[in-house]
Amino acid sequence: MIFLLLLTKFGLIPASDDYSTGLETSLRDEIFDDYEVQQRPSETIFIMITLNLLTVNNLTWDDNRLNWTDPLKFSADFTSIQYLFSSETYVWKPTLVIKNSIQDIGVLTDPSIPMRISQTGKIFWNPPGIYKVSCKSDITYYPFDTQDCTIKLISWAYTTGEVILRIDQNKAVDISDYTENGEWELISTLASTDGEQDTDGITGFSSLFFSIKLRRRPIFHIINSILPMSLMAVLIAVVFKLPVDSGEKTGFSLTVLLAYGVYLTIISDEIPSTSVSTSYLCK
Repeated sequence: MIFLLLLTKFGLIPASDDYSTGLETSLRDEIFDDYEVQQRPSETIFIMITLNLLTVNNLTWDDNRLNWTDPLKFSADFTSIQYLFSSETYVWKPTLVIKNSIQDIGVLTDPSIPMRISQTGKIFWNPPGIYKVSCKSDITYYPFDTQDCTIKLISWAYTTGEVILRIDQNKAVDISDYTENGEWELISTLASTDGEQDTDGITGFSSLFFSIKLRRRPIFHIINSILPMSLMAVLIAVVFKLPVDSGEKTGFSLTVLLAYGVYLTIISDEIPSTSVSTSYLCK
């Protein structure tokens, strides 16, 4: 240690407050010399996860093998380097899967997005992605319906004894990037680890559940569907006011009936196609 301090004093090794690209290169060569990317940092890894309404991101975990705060373990003092950047090609990462994805298996991966590694070995990773998931649709009260959508995140291959997923309690669901939508209104969000863990009969896998509750904005449907049909219901009663000898009773009734048929076709095209529930509007 005294020898290192003397080298630093005479300028042979940069001081701790002097950053240089050469110093960072030396740190990379030393810290990744014996690093094994397929090996977990420790027996049990805790992964902190935050859901962004754009994608699942903000993954955080600790890898003590990437800690460079102790100068005795290295040939120089690298504490002036605050962060290193690397990718999943060279650094271990958990294998996480969107279980209820309908487009593909939904593995969280992106080698082009760098991981931010702090001095203590804490890793911050924000992989982007758009995932399509299956959600139950209840249209009974359409267009005054609410929909609940759940994203199921599971640790693939690593059991609960090896990788444990946790929710970031400070910001479980990040809605800072959310913008108001013309058709849906965001009511609430919920994150939990409740529910049965996925098992293969012997071991269990850690999983998280992110629920998003949405409510349909009904103004458009009231003006373009419900209000015209209500006016046609009034027109049906007008047929009794027509004189009998005018000969327009039958034609007037058929016209209103045809208008009802047209609007029923329009409404059927707008309502989600499902046989689990039937809208009262169609009935």
